[in-house]
Amino acid sequence: MFKLKKITIIPEWEAALGEADLLNIEALTTRKFEWFEAPNLRCGGRSGVTRLCLNPEAPKAEQVMVFLKIQHNHCYRIIQNGMLKRQTFEREMDAFEGLKDTGLLPELLLFAKWNKDGDVGSVVITRALDGFVEIKDFISQIRRTLSEPDAQIRKVLASVADASRVMHEANWLHCSYKPKHVFIGAEKDGKFPIRLIDFERARHPFRTKYYVTEDLSRFLRKCGTFLTRDQKFQFLLDYFQTEAFSPKQLKLVDELEQQRSLNSICVESPGE
Repeated sequence: MFKLKKITIIPEWEAALGEADLLNIEALTTRKFEWFEAPNLRCGGRSGVTRLCLNPEAPKAEQVMVFLKIQHNHCYRIIQNGMLKRQTFEREMDAFEGLKDTGLLPELLLFAKWNKDGDVGSVVITRALDGFVEIKDFISQIRRTLSEPDAQIRKVLASVADASRVMHEANWLHCSYKPKHVFIGAEKDGKFPIRLIDFERARHPFRTKYYVTEDLSRFLRKCGTFLTRDQKFQFLLDYFQTEAFSPKQLKLVDELEQQRSLNSICVESPGE
């Protein structure tokens, strides 16, 4: 028997979601989707993402695109939770709540979770990040269009550093902080709006050093193909809001060196 355990609907989106037949949560559990990303089969279950249009009959300029993430038995256990099973989307919703005043996450439209014949599942619907571009593609575009791209790239990285610091100051560790989860908007007043996605692994860290050695380490290591070593160091200086590392900060930078996070194999550096 299907049992809806929780549902949160942002009021201003309820009518549009209803018209798109996205409020019948039980029907969503058996609906066949064209996946935007191949479903994740880890964590003992399945978790997938699809991109949908809420109003496909509207003129293209007025169409509203959303991402629907749905999972079945996709759970985790941690000591702080008494080793009880909890769905990874529930952890993402914790991050949505904890970071709701930062403006760093996509706009949330709906969250629901359910039980059915001993199985558990949940769904998250967010508005698509129209006008935002994944950081690797954004920086690649800068390199293609500017003869001297370094200054503009550093401005982008300064905005990402600010966003990273805001997330961490709110006591959230992303734990999957990769370039593909960082999106950049059009420049405004010398800064770039940032959106972060995929908080299914997010948590409160045991130690504050993990903000650097886990999140920033992973981010910089994965940026190796499109950032130079100097740009990575400037990113860290911007993150720490300093012009020179303190002794404590240098210890963290040394750890990043040991993890090879600051190594650079940048292959997209024409013009620099």
